[in-house]
Amino acid sequence: KTVGLIAAGLPILAVMNDHCEMSRLINNHQLGLTALPGDVERCFQQVMTLYKDKQLRNNMHQNCHHLSKHELNLQTIVNQYIELFRK
Repeated sequence: KTVGLIAAGLPILAVMNDHCEMSRLINNHQLGLTALPGDVERCFQQVMTLYKDKQLRNNMHQNCHHLSKHELNLQTIVNQYIELFRK
């Protein structure tokens, strides 16, 4: 689901553990905002940040498109998969 949102260029609001791979992807590429499960206050703050900051949403939109075009496209993923088996 998250990759589909990224491909659509939608800023992500993810409620998940900071150590999971998707959370790191979102934060490292500035695709959206995250909050830990159970942290209702942080989740609310992140929702309000996305709601109020149009420039931030636009930047995240551009980052999503860039990532999906250059790193999450089929050819790149296939090449990475092939390299995995060559090692």
